[in-house]
Amino acid sequence: MRRGTGGIIATGSRKGQPPDGATGRALARSWTVKVRLLLCAERTTSRRSGRRAIEKGTIGVLKGIVIGIVAVVIAGVASAYAAVASGLIPANADAAPSGLERWAAKTSLHATLHREAPRDAAPVGATPQNLEAGLKLYAANCAVCHGAADGKASSIADGLYQHAPQLAKHGVEDDPVGVSYWKVKHGIRLTGMPSFTAALSDTQIWQVALFLKNMDHLPPQVEAQWQRVPSAAIGPRG
Repeated sequence: MRRGTGGIIATGSRKGQPPDGATGRALARSWTVKVRLLLCAERTTSRRSGRRAIEKGTIGVLKGIVIGIVAVVIAGVASAYAAVASGLIPANADAAPSGLERWAAKTSLHATLHREAPRDAAPVGATPQNLEAGLKLYAANCAVCHGAADGKASSIADGLYQHAPQLAKHGVEDDPVGVSYWKVKHGIRLTGMPSFTAALSDTQIWQVALFLKNMDHLPPQVEAQWQRVPSAAIGPRG
């Protein structure tokens, strides 16, 4: 210390001497803060490195999953192509269809009918005149495959793939009329059912659909004509 005019003034420690208590505590706090900052920075860097490692690992797993899915799809397509190209899938009409083929055909048909078949009432009334017209159209275009009133299959129906239902026995009266309309109009793939879009008018297709819908309770005069439709049943083989 030195003496001044106003009294004694503290000058702190001299060079080479240890700091006094207050200065030492300030230095200690400063170093503590620096150490804490360094430790915090190290922890932050460590966490970032850990996150990067996790992200890299996750990306690697996702890539592996995607590659696996693509490989399975490619293998499936290649196997299907090989089966078709080598003739392992039967093309003959007298072979029993596989379970996969039946499932695919039925599932596709039901989904298409649910989406596309008309749901409104038929624009043509179920009058005796329309039912008679539908009967005549059925006899000319459909009976050869789907049979007459005797419910017996023709040789064409018996050889079809898949077998055509004989509608006098296995009718479609319970189906909505719009479903029968759609089937007659568009036909059905993977069967022998053709499309009649080019052969019949829209009104005629509705008349056929109405006849099929009312086949089990036709008016007497229409029923009498239905019973007179010639049968194309298979005769005895020679």
